[in-house]
Amino acid sequence: MFTLRKSYKLVIIVTILTLCIAYLLQNQLLWNKVYPIEYKDVVWENSDKYEVDPYLILALMKVESRFDTDAVSKRGAKGLMQLMPDTALWIAEQNDIEITEFDLYKPEVNIPLAIWYMRQLINQFDDEVVAIAAYNAGRGNVRRWIDEGVWDGTIANSQSIPFGETREYVLRVSIVWKKYHDIYVN
Repeated sequence: MFTLRKSYKLVIIVTILTLCIAYLLQNQLLWNKVYPIEYKDVVWENSDKYEVDPYLILALMKVESRFDTDAVSKRGAKGLMQLMPDTALWIAEQNDIEITEFDLYKPEVNIPLAIWYMRQLINQFDDEVVAIAAYNAGRGNVRRWIDEGVWDGTIANSQSIPFGETREYVLRVSIVWKKYHDIYVN
C-alpha cells in the first residue's frame, strides 16, 4: 500500500534527482567533455584562412568520425572529416599539393582539405545548411534537389531531402553546431 511516508520519500528522491540532473546540465566541464575542441590549432588556422566557422568544422568532425583519425566509412571515406579519396585527391589538385590516401588519416592534411572543400560548398550554395547537405550527399544531388524544388535548403523543410541519411546528417550536424556555439560562444 502506498503510504504518505512513501509518497514523501518519492518526492524527495525525485527532487534530488532533478537537482542533480539540472546541475549536470549546467556543468561546463561536462559539456566540454561531451563537445570537445579537438585539433584546435589546425582547425582554427584553416577556419580563419578559408573563413569557415570553426564550430561548424568541429560539428562535422564529431558527427563524421567522433574525432577518430583512423575512421573509415562503409563507402570508403577516410579520416577525421571522412573525405572520399577521389574528392580528397581533387581538392589536393586544386590546391597544388600532393597527397596519398594514407595522408587522409593525418589531421594536418585531412582537416585543411575538408575546410577548403566546405568553403567551396558554402560559396557554391551561398548557404551553410545546404553546404552541410552537399558535404554528405554530393554537390550534384543537392543542386538537383534545389533546382527541381524538391528541397528549399532549410532545416525546417529538411524532411523533404530525398536521402534519409542526408536528412539525419543535416539535422545532427546542425544540432551539434548549435550546441558548440551554446557552450563556447554564447
